[in-house]
Amino acid sequence: MNENLSTVTPDVIFDGGDLDCGSGLILLIREHMLKTPVEGILEMRSREPTVADDLPPWCRMSGHEYLGKEAGDGFSRYFIQRGTPEKREEETLKEDLDKAKRYEWRLRARAQGHLKSMVYSRNFSFEIGQPASFEEKDKHPCAVEYLFAALAGSLSTAFSTECAKDNLEVDDIEI
Repeated sequence: MNENLSTVTPDVIFDGGDLDCGSGLILLIREHMLKTPVEGILEMRSREPTVADDLPPWCRMSGHEYLGKEAGDGFSRYFIQRGTPEKREEETLKEDLDKAKRYEWRLRARAQGHLKSMVYSRNFSFEIGQPASFEEKDKHPCAVEYLFAALAGSLSTAFSTECAKDNLEVDDIEI
C-alpha cells in the first residue's frame, strides 16, 4: 500500500455515497474502473464505514491493487490501481448487471403459533406479529406496518443515495 496517498493523482473520481459493497457499490466501482486506464488510479469516496473492510479483499479477487484510504471531509477516499484481470471486465460487468436485472425475489413465511409468523428472505429472518389490533401496545409489528416501513425506508434511502451521487450531503430525511 502507498503510504502517502495525498500526492496521488487519480485518473477517475466518483462518489459511492452511503452504499456498502453488498448494496450495489461494487457494480459502481466496476463501472468506473472501466473508465480508468490500465495501471491508472480510481478514487472512490464513501461515507459507509464497512467499505474499509470489504474493498481490499474485493480488489485482490478482481485483480486490482488496493492502495489504501485517506480521510476526507465527512467521507473516506479509497484508492485503487486498475490491474489487468484475466477475463475482460466489460464482459463480466455486463453479465453481472444482466443477472441483477433478472434477480428473483423469494420469500417464505411460516406461522409460529398464535399471532406471530417468521419470514425468511435472502439471508434474513424476522418476525411479523398479529394483524393490526389497534391496541396501545402489541408484541410485534403487524404486516401493514412492515409494508409502510419498507416503502418509507426504500424512498428515504434512494433519495439519500441519489443526493450523495451529486455530492449533496443530506443531514436528515423523514418520511
